[in-house]
Amino acid sequence: MRKSTTNGGAGALVFDAAAEVIGTTVPNAVSLVDLTLHDWPANKTPQEGAEASAAIAEGAGRQPRNARSQRLPGLGGLRGIACGVGAGAVVGLVMSLGWPTRRSVRSVVATIGAMVVANAPLTMLRVHDPTTWTAEDWVTDVMPHLAYGASMAAVLHRFTASRNS
Repeated sequence: MRKSTTNGGAGALVFDAAAEVIGTTVPNAVSLVDLTLHDWPANKTPQEGAEASAAIAEGAGRQPRNARSQRLPGLGGLRGIACGVGAGAVVGLVMSLGWPTRRSVRSVVATIGAMVVANAPLTMLRVHDPTTWTAEDWVTDVMPHLAYGASMAAVLHRFTASRNS
């Protein structure tokens, strides 16, 4: 369980929320800078993941086909935010339990966690197959997740330092 702060735990909630917002915003910014610098087309993977999920829901009779195409861009973006917040919550929980203590290890754990949370569902939905990725594909995927991990670790490190002082 999380150690409570002097203000009844509200400080912990604020730092967790800040870490999750920063951890979700930073990789998006890194991806957009990467697209701008390399003049690459926009990443369609979030929308393709949303489309695959919508197709499953449609098969279960939960979403009319005409509504699906209008909702896909929003669903793709929301999926990304959910991944960032979800991974942030898990990383925050693990770190609140006292592991890992080194900031560099926290960064790596958060990076790997974010990559798994983001890519596992897309791999299971057959939107992409990381075993076929080129080195450039891996770099493109790792960079925003590394930014996520580093920013999450930095904010949570700051929280830990302020909580222990």
